[in-house]
Amino acid sequence: MLNRYPLWKNLTVVLVTFFAVFFAWPNIYPKAPALDVTRIGANALPAGTLARIERILKDAHLTALQVRHAAHDAVVVFRDPELQRHALTLLKQRLGDDYSVAPNLVTLLPGWMRSLGLRPMPEGLDLRGGIYFLLSVDTHAARHEALENDRVETQVLLRRHNIHFRAVTLRAHGFGVELLDPGELAGARRLLRRRFSTAGFATVPGERTAIAVRFPPSVLGALDRQAVRQDVSALRRRVDELGVAAAVVEQQGRRHVVVELPGIEDAARAQRRLGDTATVQFRMVYTGADAYTDIQRGIVPPGTRLFHTTSGAPVLLDRAVVVGGRHIDNATATYVHGLPAVSVTLDSVGGGRMLKATSHNVGKPMAVLYIENRSVRRTVDGVRLTLTKKIQKVINIATIRGVFSSNFQITGLEQRQANKLALLLRTPLAAPMTVVAERTIGPSLGRANIRDGIAAVVLGFALVLLFMALYYRGFGLIADVALVINFFLTVALLSLIHATLTLPGIAGLVLTAGMAIDANVLIYERVREELRNGSTPQAAIHAGYEHAWATIWDSHVTTLIAAVALFFLGNGPVKGFAVTLTFGIITSLYTAVMTSRAITNWLFGGRRLTRLPV
Repeated sequence: MLNRYPLWKNLTVVLVTFFAVFFAWPNIYPKAPALDVTRIGANALPAGTLARIERILKDAHLTALQVRHAAHDAVVVFRDPELQRHALTLLKQRLGDDYSVAPNLVTLLPGWMRSLGLRPMPEGLDLRGGIYFLLSVDTHAARHEALENDRVETQVLLRRHNIHFRAVTLRAHGFGVELLDPGELAGARRLLRRRFSTAGFATVPGERTAIAVRFPPSVLGALDRQAVRQDVSALRRRVDELGVAAAVVEQQGRRHVVVELPGIEDAARAQRRLGDTATVQFRMVYTGADAYTDIQRGIVPPGTRLFHTTSGAPVLLDRAVVVGGRHIDNATATYVHGLPAVSVTLDSVGGGRMLKATSHNVGKPMAVLYIENRSVRRTVDGVRLTLTKKIQKVINIATIRGVFSSNFQITGLEQRQANKLALLLRTPLAAPMTVVAERTIGPSLGRANIRDGIAAVVLGFALVLLFMALYYRGFGLIADVALVINFFLTVALLSLIHATLTLPGIAGLVLTAGMAIDANVLIYERVREELRNGSTPQAAIHAGYEHAWATIWDSHVTTLIAAVALFFLGNGPVKGFAVTLTFGIITSLYTAVMTSRAITNWLFGGRRLTRLPV
């Protein structure tokens, strides 16, 4: 019998419709101003933090709608933005620098929805307001640091093999080695060629004892790209530490990074947290017989450098770095024997170097050198500038008691030092960054955008629904039901992947409505054509859905290709539009053919009909 679906198809339509409504449901709940409270450098809030927050608010006569745990932080929900602003200032003062307090907007979901992991779509920068940064990565600094490490390693390598040299100096694309004995030139070249297999080697014209080590542009370009990728990854983790929901961090061009922080109002704090670079180096302490005397006389023996501890005491360290910050995979604040510490995990390369160093130096002291490039704002001749201040301190000296490699702890720290060091070590920047552009978008603009966007969606849907109902009558109402289900299904899919709702995303939803109806128009026009040609109503319905499918498929696939191209070639808002459009195309294919036909079959399938309301 024509126009009857099997049971499994009917059940599929019912289940998919239930899925669409269920997962889109959280988006109907209103949003309330809130604060996210996190412990910097910790994976969880200490016990009693919620009670402490409630006590602080109660003492200040500030009433919160909710104070609850959410993942690794606390969420404090308020009735209006004014209370949120007062509480933000108060909690920052009372909780101290160990905590991050960030403004946010949260949906007032019922507890059972939160327990199931249901969440609405977060709002983007153009809807919520916040801060926009365009940062430039100093790839030259990253390249210089890598070449400097190679230069120091070359000095150590030559000394280890008893090759005498006058100097190892940096050059534009590598470094130069000047030997003392021309007879050692061939041996030095073989040694360096084994160590730097990707470099080119040449004898400097007119200098019989000099070797020029030059890295090709492909190797130096790879260093630049790696620095940018590492900075983008580090920024994403730092943004997570700020507790910002729906933040955007993505590369733009070769050396620029875009950071969008919805809901953040303190631009100075955000810029300071994003721009500071810090790392550690593990170096052996110089323990020569005259080390103390050399320090007193201000003499720095060859192969060493003079640093100072946090207390100001001088100490000599080997120039050779055992392990640097780039080899740190993770760092967390912890406790060792009840004292604050930082637990460090190295990658395979760093673990191998640490294993080799500790195996040969049991009983000798190793130092942890803390290096921070701190962004400082200064006004010079009336111009506001961002300068970089370099801080180098020995934060820990410990005797190597045993052999270890990839996992160990840094001790001898205060709690605040441990928290900050853990944060900066697990989010190291490979190269310093400068702020090229900074914009603050007010939340009032966001509210206007939301109001206008919702009005556009409602108006667009209402006009489409009205047109279909008037022009195609009963079948138009079927298309209207399918369109509503398509809207819920698109929103449900976007909510499932936690896509950020932006103005281009809202535009994509409106465009999706037009595309979904376009498919139904093709079907209904084919049904009308079949009726004019003398087909029976049942045969006309069957032919309309079967014969229009090829045209619907072609039109949707060509649009899908354009949406995919926008996603891979675009960035920021363009990607948001492409994601919404892609999901809309997929869901409109389903609803226009499967859902619409299922409803049509339920109403008209298997019946003797003389006419159709189309």
